[in-house]
Amino acid sequence: MQPPSYKYSYKVKDEEAGLDFGHKEEREGYEAIGEYWVLLPDGRTMIVTYKANKQGYQPVIKFIDGIKGYQQLEY
Repeated sequence: MQPPSYKYSYKVKDEEAGLDFGHKEEREGYEAIGEYWVLLPDGRTMIVTYKANKQGYQPVIKFIDGIKGYQQLEY
């Protein structure tokens, strides 16, 4: 039996709607590494990089200052 192995990623960016988020991950054997990010309402971007293995889920979270937040759309 082969150990698990995969790669995937996606991202969404819609400047008019103020959306910017995504995720990417790779797994080789029993360790996965990845990153996901999201534009927050205050204009910052939160980025979480992580490793998951026998020692558990190990995230590192950082925030990047942005120029402006997104505007709430009216329905």
